[in-house]
Amino acid sequence: MDDTKRNQLVLITIIVLLLSFVIGFTIYSVLKGKKDNNEFTVKFKQIYSSDYDLRILNDDYYIGLYDGKINVFIDNDGKEVYRTNVEIPFTDYFNLDKTKSLIVNSEEEVITLNLFDGEKVELYDVISDIKYAKPLLDENYNILAFVEIKESGFDFYDVANKEVRHIKDYIFVSDGKSSKNDYYFANNNYIVVKKGDNYGVIDFYGKEVIPCKYKNIKGIGNDLYIAQDKRGNYGLISSDKELIKFNYKVIYYSKGYYLLVDKNNKMALYDSELNDLTGFKMDYDSLIEYNLRSDINSIRLEVVDDNVYIINNNLEDVNRTEYEKHTMYLFTGVLNKFEEHGVYIDNDIYLYDNDYNLVIYDKNMNELGRFKLNASKIFDISKINDYIFEITYDYEDGLKTTKYYDYSGKELEYDYGKTMIKGKDYIGCISANNKVLSIVYKDDVIEELKEEDIRMNGNIIVTKNSLYVLETS
Repeated sequence: MDDTKRNQLVLITIIVLLLSFVIGFTIYSVLKGKKDNNEFTVKFKQIYSSDYDLRILNDDYYIGLYDGKINVFIDNDGKEVYRTNVEIPFTDYFNLDKTKSLIVNSEEEVITLNLFDGEKVELYDVISDIKYAKPLLDENYNILAFVEIKESGFDFYDVANKEVRHIKDYIFVSDGKSSKNDYYFANNNYIVVKKGDNYGVIDFYGKEVIPCKYKNIKGIGNDLYIAQDKRGNYGLISSDKELIKFNYKVIYYSKGYYLLVDKNNKMALYDSELNDLTGFKMDYDSLIEYNLRSDINSIRLEVVDDNVYIINNNLEDVNRTEYEKHTMYLFTGVLNKFEEHGVYIDNDIYLYDNDYNLVIYDKNMNELGRFKLNASKIFDISKINDYIFEITYDYEDGLKTTKYYDYSGKELEYDYGKTMIKGKDYIGCISANNKVLSIVYKDDVIEELKEEDIRMNGNIIVTKNSLYVLETS
């Protein structure tokens, strides 16, 4: 081979090597860029699929329906733990406790109850003495009884003892209603009732355990009741003793703490052991009259870790009260006072003044961000993750709209539906028609699940016929 051809071959070899290096480097850069842009990846892993229509039974189990009847029970691992020999018709289902569920069928002249214990289904009871009944639930939404209201009392089926009892001369009073509009009450073995114009408490057998002599009474759990006497004063009682004397204009209970208001319109914070934590130092006003049985009152109490936030006449946009009456107190062992127009608490604290200048704090009141809102009539503010929060606005026509912001006040272009998954730096949003679940990371959709009837049960994604988990890396 002469020198000319040898030099040409060397040159060609060098060019090929250079091209290979350039192509390899380009591919590496593209892949690295993708990795840098998506610091982590997510995927939907299917753990169960079938032709059955899936319903959420409780935190741990699902039922598979065919033609509206139960055929199979599935756990959170996607395993079919029990197949029925005969399809089970049902109209509703309730938890007995954390491990057992009661399957109810009230379509016929009788009420049929089947019990699922996590392994099998067995007939629990057939009730023939009650025709139309609503379930009675405790504060954990476990089924306790079925109640049928009568003109002169009520009929009562005790689930635990499988007995029907006829309670006469008392009007049944619910301590609240569940999202299904079912009766429930706070104390497991007692029922708040009304006799004439007076309130009291009876046991499941109709015996008075607290006399019907009060103007109002409401159970708050563990055999504790806030009661109002004929003078209009509030006290705290149990079935066997008086715990707080009837000397107060208001007793408000929430999240293990009490707020007491004295005759001078001063509030004090008490803990669950009834220790006075603050003394009567906080201001209270009665622009909205306190109602023991209402969910809307002028005071509110929130707890984040060990911090207790007391809001006096909260949410001017909702309650239409005066700006200067809005006060937030923070108790951390020491009482601090903040005067603001509006207060929202959801892990972070959101305070805004009369001009809608919003300041965001962490739980220790370290400032995270501040900016002016461009709309009023705030309905709710809540944290999405460490970078994003959402504000729901309530407009004059009753329509609500939700907008997303980062902590600098920049409005983000989210339009993916209701936020159902909140990761450290991503969110999962379900579309209004429940057919698309979008995983959003840094304002970009990085993964989508398109299925029918998407719902969440803890960390499990439930669709019409499948179960998924979200895997991140």
